[in-house]
Amino acid sequence: MEPRKLILLITLSVIVKHFYEDTSMMVTATAPDESTEQQQDVAACTLSPDDDDDDEDATCVWTEVDGNTRHYYNKALHADNIIEVDVPRDVVANIQRDYEKDVAPFWHTNQSTDDFCLVAPYTPGVKTWSSIVDDVRSDIRWYSVNNEETYQRYYQYVKQLGLMDRVRELEWIPSDQDLTVFSIFFIPRSFSKKYQFHVDWSEEVGTQVVTFLVPLSNFTIGLAYHDKDDKIRTYNYTVGKAIGVGGGNSHSTGIGRSETQDVLLCVYIGGQSKEMWEYTQENIADELEHYHHPFKGFIRNEFLKGRESKCQ
Repeated sequence: MEPRKLILLITLSVIVKHFYEDTSMMVTATAPDESTEQQQDVAACTLSPDDDDDDEDATCVWTEVDGNTRHYYNKALHADNIIEVDVPRDVVANIQRDYEKDVAPFWHTNQSTDDFCLVAPYTPGVKTWSSIVDDVRSDIRWYSVNNEETYQRYYQYVKQLGLMDRVRELEWIPSDQDLTVFSIFFIPRSFSKKYQFHVDWSEEVGTQVVTFLVPLSNFTIGLAYHDKDDKIRTYNYTVGKAIGVGGGNSHSTGIGRSETQDVLLCVYIGGQSKEMWEYTQENIADELEHYHHPFKGFIRNEFLKGRESKCQ
């Protein structure tokens, strides 16, 4: 073979060799990055060992807000930051028994008791989030625990219902934070004529503060809420089930009338985060005379310092 041709062949073989080596290096370099991204996506959808992605009730979407607040998408209810959990019926029956003894006899007096502070949000002159309403939309009332002894008594029921355990299992609140039950109160009502959509907690809270609503008996009036498409849906309360809502979830008492009182036990649960407590305290300031502060214990509403009682 002529020397010139031999040199040309050698040159071509070197070029081809480097081409394949460079291509191989490129594939090797990109593969780990793609794998990492997939693993992160999968991890973001992992809720707890008991969740099943094939179950239509399972949830699998967590999104971050401001880098640390997570939102929970419920596929069954097609809404963010809302969850239905099972609660023991025997515990619910015991709570119903105590409601009939502690609160029900005072319904017609329109007054608070030694143990429960009454705020009726649609009563003219009562300053709450509904004070702009010019008509009586509902006879709904809030009876919140008004002393530490009553708080501790009903706190035992909250523990027996397993609500804090469920929050832990779902990882709604960071595991490095102790949980606080901010308040416990009853919500009886017999009619609701119009919606009053609102959020209990601001969007920034995410799942770190939760309102649990526990029906004490069979219900006529449901819970209206906005789904992901901004359509109004109605959730029907069931004895033995509790519904929990977090930040940014828009909901309202449903429309209807009951021959007897529909009664909910309402529980506010959150972690011990100073940032989250600031959001929480703002939202409950117009509802409660007393609450359990995450760092100070059971105290009078700090926004009421130097002001008259909110209790009717």
